[in-house]
Amino acid sequence: ALRKRYTMRRYLLLLALVAVCHSATLSEKESQSGKKKAGPCTLECPGYEVLCTRGSYDVRRYERSLWVSTVVTDFSFVTGTTRAFFRLFGYITGANDKGMKIEMTQPVLVTIPREKDGWFFSDYVMSFMIPREHWENPPRPTDETLYIESRPDEVVFVKPSPGWLTGWNAKTLHKELVGELRENGESVVDDGVITATFQPPYEMTDRYNEIWVLGQEGYTEGSLVPSCSREANVGQVIPVMDVPEGCDEKECAPFSTVERKDNFIERSMTPDKGICMTSSPGAHWEAGTYQNYLPLYQYLTGNNSRGENIGMTLSNFMMTRTDQFLCEDCAQTITTCMALPKAVYDNPPQPVDERLFIYEAPRNNFYVMAFSGYPTKKHLSKMAAKFMSILDDDGVEYTKDMFFAAGYEDFRSNEYTEVAFIKGQADGLVMPGTWKKTPKEEPRVDADAELLDLLPVSSVQDVPPGCRGRECPVYKTVKTYGSFVERAIKKAKWACMETTSCNYESASLKTFYRLQDYTGGENSAGVKMETTMPILTWNNLENLEMGDSCQKRYATCVILPEMHQGTPPAPPNNGVYVFNSRGPNVYVMPFGGYATDDKIEQLARKFRSLLDAEGVPYKTEKFKLVVYNGPQNMDRYNEMWFVKPQDDTDEVTFSVDTSTYKQDAITPAPSIFERKCKSPECPTCPECPAFQVIRSFNNFDERRTPSGTWVDKKFLGCSTKQGPPEMLPLFRYMTRTNSRAVSMQKTAPMMTVLWQKDNQKFSCDKDFHVAFWVPAKHDQGDPPYPMEKDVTLYKSQGYTAYVRSFRGPRPTDADLVKMTGAFMGALDEAGIRYKPDWIKFLEYDGPDVAPHKRHNEIWMVKKE
Repeated sequence: ALRKRYTMRRYLLLLALVAVCHSATLSEKESQSGKKKAGPCTLECPGYEVLCTRGSYDVRRYERSLWVSTVVTDFSFVTGTTRAFFRLFGYITGANDKGMKIEMTQPVLVTIPREKDGWFFSDYVMSFMIPREHWENPPRPTDETLYIESRPDEVVFVKPSPGWLTGWNAKTLHKELVGELRENGESVVDDGVITATFQPPYEMTDRYNEIWVLGQEGYTEGSLVPSCSREANVGQVIPVMDVPEGCDEKECAPFSTVERKDNFIERSMTPDKGICMTSSPGAHWEAGTYQNYLPLYQYLTGNNSRGENIGMTLSNFMMTRTDQFLCEDCAQTITTCMALPKAVYDNPPQPVDERLFIYEAPRNNFYVMAFSGYPTKKHLSKMAAKFMSILDDDGVEYTKDMFFAAGYEDFRSNEYTEVAFIKGQADGLVMPGTWKKTPKEEPRVDADAELLDLLPVSSVQDVPPGCRGRECPVYKTVKTYGSFVERAIKKAKWACMETTSCNYESASLKTFYRLQDYTGGENSAGVKMETTMPILTWNNLENLEMGDSCQKRYATCVILPEMHQGTPPAPPNNGVYVFNSRGPNVYVMPFGGYATDDKIEQLARKFRSLLDAEGVPYKTEKFKLVVYNGPQNMDRYNEMWFVKPQDDTDEVTFSVDTSTYKQDAITPAPSIFERKCKSPECPTCPECPAFQVIRSFNNFDERRTPSGTWVDKKFLGCSTKQGPPEMLPLFRYMTRTNSRAVSMQKTAPMMTVLWQKDNQKFSCDKDFHVAFWVPAKHDQGDPPYPMEKDVTLYKSQGYTAYVRSFRGPRPTDADLVKMTGAFMGALDEAGIRYKPDWIKFLEYDGPDVAPHKRHNEIWMVKKE
């Protein structure tokens, strides 16, 4: 009680002192100016300008300023900042070497340094700005715990926060702001939480505070630009060049300026032909568009009907339907072209690749406008709409159905891009490719959605597809319902291991390796058992309600081979045990794809609703996730089981022919390497390295890569999205820009490599590599070497990698960081040693494959 009264007295005293200080200084200010200062500042504040605003935050540039500060170590934000305030209050009320009173300023800054933010005690740094009139000769504090410091010119990201700030909510708001800044590609100094408070504590309502995050020095030096300023500056209309840069040295499409107006020109075109490819790049428009360049380069350098290297021009152009491109709810189709050299206009060789076609540009004049900035879809659509508005205001007639974008040197310049419309109404205008306007495919919300990959009930068989060539449990279908079946399972012995974990993927990987050790020879008999299927994981239903808890319970099991069912060898003392299953009846729902945590919860809830709708009894404590395939299988098949309560009437006679399990009984289904890489199954697919799979399960495998050569391009950048443009020199290497002037066939996969240390780095100096595999035909110990800067050959001696597979479009940087973190966490939990320095992201498919069907992988190299 005494402590509470003492704390209350201190708090009331603080309120009174601050009220006196604040009212005195404010009255004095108002008497001088006649009104309060605009914005949050009612007293003297540091000077700043707002550079731009994005989302929930402002970007401000603050001028240099002088502050008096103190550090307090305390267990509480409230008591720590109270103690700090009294020290600083003493300074401004006379505890300084001049004995003078100093006016109060705003805001009061509180910094919680990250390295001093402990579990029980934290450092709290509180600062008052010293008024400008004292900057030349500031009074020195007599209290040794205070010090004077100068804040330099700095760029600060500022997010307003109403109400009261505490240590807890300040950290939460700081984390949210840092996350938003990183999503926007900003480069920040995240050394701790900074709060700025503008009102004294006696003002109980309409409170205004700010969360500050400092930008890196590059913002003040000019080497970095805030994203909102970049977006404001990108896409500025600039004068159209009569002769674009580079066209005086290298052949460009033939044209000349007819008339120059304020913001655009009229340009005449002589007959112009290009080699083109049409694709639907989907959401990742830039990546899909750039991948069109490889077949175009291959055509120009010899992959054509005459096998001729016809050379390249500097001009590249894209074209699309205007209404489709500007429509956010429409599927995107884009045609990418490279202008043909004039020497082959009359009789160009025909393309061998059936996706390519020769296109002759309309014999019309064009209206052309130029803009600054990299031609992303966002900027192109913005400039197309702006140009249409300019043309409409000018009263000129033009063809609105299709627009063109022209670039020079592979659209790689960040300085100059052209947008064009045909003058007048173009009669008989031919739209290349398929221009049918189709609505963007809406995501399904039913259980049959892509997320769940539900398979028809007819796919449930007594010998599932995953049992081809592998010994499996003996099943028999008892009854078929609308979306699931009841199945009997013959009693058998299983090897199992229980664990607690944060999620299914980590738990199953950890237990999978222990079970593999047991069946691989770490047992009392020292025998190596044949691999069986499936891999079954018990999931407690309560796991679905435990959120991010790492106390979720799982048990993973594999059936023992028939020859070891009688007397199985004893497991080592590592948590593995032999479980004698009575052979229950189970309800089975089939699904495809990979068994991932986000999918499992949805599947379990869906399956329970189906069981409840049918009115069948089932055990509600657990469900089983049953995986039959490794990640290489294209036609994936999995099952979810709920156990039926034991019923004496469930006696079943099993008559399955166990010969169906033998290796020579059924031809295994094609793997991803046979479907995506050159093989008898797909003779036209690109060549891939000859990977050797050591062990695999669900979306994970341990894989040996062969020795061989990769052609590599290193670059510094902000994001993996910059990878596709940086691949263009690699495309050129594969199409004769090499020491032997040989054209090579496309290979897969395309590899992007980034430093793990850059995962948490949100700046534009990240270290990236993009690489292609050099075909075996050209890698006979002495592959052709590159001719362009920063393109090198990397000769790999082969290594073992841990691989996580997933399907879908190229992930965003944030998603890639999240997936990589989860994968590394699963490897750590399983006790698997790997090299954490590099992350390798591999893509097997180009823009011609639908985004949701594309196969991707994340690699972590084994530590050996």
